Amino acid sequence: MNKVVDVDSFYKKIYYLKILSKFRVNIIVKDKKREYQNSSVKHPDKIDEILKMVNILNTHKRKDRYSLIYDYACDYLDNEFLNNNWCDFKKNMCISNRNKPEEYQVGSCCTRTANRETCHYFDDTKKRCSIRCLSCKFFVCRYLESHGIKYRVKDIPYLKYFLSLRQKLFARISFFRTKEEIISDWLKFYKLP
Repeated sequence: MNKVVDVDSFYKKIYYLKILSKFRVNIIVKDKKREYQNSSVKHPDKIDEILKMVNILNTHKRKDRYSLIYDYACDYLDNEFLNNNWCDFKKNMCISNRNKPEEYQVGSCCTRTANRETCHYFDDTKKRCSIRCLSCKFFVCRYLESHGIKYRVKDIPYLKYFLSLRQKLFARISFFRTKEEIISDWLKFYKLP
């Protein structure tokens, strides 16, 4: 069975659609007499975001659904940082470190401030993390926060509409943990249709 939803009313009907997804109703998005379904074709950003949410709704296994939510949220945050170039890296140094004296510079965002120890998932040779930790992606240094750049769970639609309050808290504070560990916590506090 299919349910066609207009793009403009999608967010208003999201809770109704979550209930429908329990009954394995396939959701199709419609905009100006054109219907969209998940495909590899590039769509406008608004449609693409809604289609990802429809994909989440059409995924019926709980663990697979949480995995999609996690991946889409990570991709969303990665794209935000890359497209906006918030950190403004030059010569392997971020804008925050360039504005500090050398003795106050931090090696990376993956450095734990209490003991200046680098996270064990950080790969020094590649200069990036070996895992995709959602909570770490939420991290914004004080310099960027002072310039109004901050991400909250409610800013990311995949987390806002599909996680319970406790799951959102775990998404925000589970630093230095793998995807599987975070998803297992989400499953403990399951509240999805």
